[in-house]
Amino acid sequence: MTGFTMQENFMGKDVTYRIYKSGKHSGAIDVTIDGNTIIEDIQFTTAQELSGALCRAQIAMMSRANERAVTTSATATEFAQSFIKNLAENLRKASVVKSDG
Repeated sequence: MTGFTMQENFMGKDVTYRIYKSGKHSGAIDVTIDGNTIIEDIQFTTAQELSGALCRAQIAMMSRANERAVTTSATATEFAQSFIKNLAENLRKASVVKSDG
């Protein structure tokens, strides 16, 4: 298996999860909404990590697809705005699998 794609509709937006092999014993997930990349290269090596990676991918997708939350953040504090704006990037950084070599 080299990968597969899952598609769903969330709040009227077409969401695509692309799950693919990224190394000999690892994989990664990319998420797009209406063709626009939301988060990419969420790495995993075990089934447990795959479950966590899918969860992080969904959180990133929901944070971007929910227009009401994005609109509300425009009137929120600077910290809240920064948190929502950078959520997908922070999740991507947190999901990077570190190798020993």
